[in-house]
Amino acid sequence: MARIEYSKVYLEEVELFKKVAAKDLLDGSASIIRPTMVQNEITIAGDQVSVDDSVAANKIFLAQEKLAKQLTGEIKKKYDPYMKFYRGSAQFLKGFYGAGFLSLGDWGFTITVNGKMIYSKNVKDNCDSIKAMITYHLTFAVGTSPLQPFLDENNYDVAAIALDLPNVKTLFDDHFTAWNLQNAQRAIRDNLINPVMKHLRLLGAFLKKNFISIPQNVSKWGYTFFFFKQKTAYEITR
Repeated sequence: MARIEYSKVYLEEVELFKKVAAKDLLDGSASIIRPTMVQNEITIAGDQVSVDDSVAANKIFLAQEKLAKQLTGEIKKKYDPYMKFYRGSAQFLKGFYGAGFLSLGDWGFTITVNGKMIYSKNVKDNCDSIKAMITYHLTFAVGTSPLQPFLDENNYDVAAIALDLPNVKTLFDDHFTAWNLQNAQRAIRDNLINPVMKHLRLLGAFLKKNFISIPQNVSKWGYTFFFFKQKTAYEITR
């Protein structure tokens, strides 16, 4: 038995179309797929337009994907140290207040009655919480904030951190925009190539049927052909 294997990789789908189009052009009026194309209202020229448009969408997709990955790295480089600072501050203050740990709420922290710290999974929300903590810290007279020993020990410059937090939020917004554009362009690309692949599958089925006695000839059209052993009734029921 033999079957055609279709790739789900976009560039390989485009390559298959190119091979089928080239073979059809080479055979010209003798091309055996033309009657099937006419019957199913398929044209190489029409599918070429869809493929070209999908290639353009893929270029934008790849650019946005690269940008999103780059921004992910930039956010991580800035954000992770600030979250380490934020979590470290929480633990230090929790130790400072002891049984009165609910006082951490005054610093903008979310803490349960059981003393469990709750941190948001949203970058911008955490940036706002860090800013709120720093703002509360600055309400104390110089040198009297409960957080000051922790800042001194770890050489944290809260003024510099507060100044940079808006930059982290901007990076996050840029990343979110790039991520959305990336997904949008991927959807556009796939919506363009999917009808072409439907045509290629239909033509592949025709070629397989046409070359039933010499199935390897299907590969001359660019299709990937696999031969496999069909199980006997005995093997299936074992």
